[in-house]
Amino acid sequence: MKKLDMICIYYKNNDPILDYCDCYNKLLLFKKINGKIYFQIREYFNQKNYYLIDVKNNLCLVRDPISILKAFLNLNRRNINFIDELEFDFNVNVFLKNRIAYVDEIGKTEKPTLNAINRVLENHGLSYYFHDVLTVKLLNIKNTYFIDMSEILHDKTYQTLCRLNTIFNIKKPNIKDSKFYKHNFGEYNTWLPIKINLFNLIRKKIIIIIDDKYKALDYKESNYIKLNKFFNFKSDKFIILLDKSDQNLFFEHTKPFKDRIKKYLNNLFYSLEKQRNIEKNKKLIEEDILLFFKNNHFLRKKFMQIMNTNHLSYIKQHRPDIVASWKYYQEFEKMCEELDS
Repeated sequence: MKKLDMICIYYKNNDPILDYCDCYNKLLLFKKINGKIYFQIREYFNQKNYYLIDVKNNLCLVRDPISILKAFLNLNRRNINFIDELEFDFNVNVFLKNRIAYVDEIGKTEKPTLNAINRVLENHGLSYYFHDVLTVKLLNIKNTYFIDMSEILHDKTYQTLCRLNTIFNIKKPNIKDSKFYKHNFGEYNTWLPIKINLFNLIRKKIIIIIDDKYKALDYKESNYIKLNKFFNFKSDKFIILLDKSDQNLFFEHTKPFKDRIKKYLNNLFYSLEKQRNIEKNKKLIEEDILLFFKNNHFLRKKFMQIMNTNHLSYIKQHRPDIVASWKYYQEFEKMCEELDS
């Protein structure tokens, strides 16, 4: 949305009063300057926020519930030994191995586990990810426009944004940015950004930042410079950044160590890809979740009840075609019908 010159309003304090005041003030500000904004909401117990939203159209992004569960279980989270700042020459393999963890039934674990499904159902975590329980509370919304997750993946993203341009009167995406819209921004979630402190090398606390190339919008050009050309580093994935306030010190003190820093960075990039592939091979798939439900009568019935009671009645009423297109949820419903009828 930043690419379309839209600003996100999102409550982040987990405090109903603070979040309401924060969102209210931001709405007044952007209304005053006639800015384009979008209100990104989740179920956070601050229901008064919903009354701040008074627009004709609401965009509701939906997805196969079994695939949502898969994404929740596979989501990279910070390991308990997560290191926020990497000291130069620190062992990159140790650094990366301790970077990622996954949600467990009671805490975190080194690989995704189906046992975490019980945790999601027990603590109502589903309300963060699913549909109706929140949509029906938006009392000021006139129309809800549904799009399925499949419509914003890969090649379909650009076409979908062009449709939204017409419906929501937002900036039309530029065809030149099609690679940007195809990019998977969750690919390096939690892995990046990586901050490298060069103090051990040059005796000056200078931080260089490694991040996803397509997240450059998060770094204002007025505040950061790119070092890819300086290190003759050609990559279609990563950017190397430096705070502009440190550039004089950096170029003054790192010149004798340029090759050494470059070698360390190349080793980091190689090890990052290697460890990321190890983590990718740990991921669960939808069939694992369906088999888990097949063998767990209690959680199967509980999940079905939650879906029917709180999460799918609205979309089933307005877009039954989308629900019918969900391959894995249709298999789940069929399973329940066969095993629990």
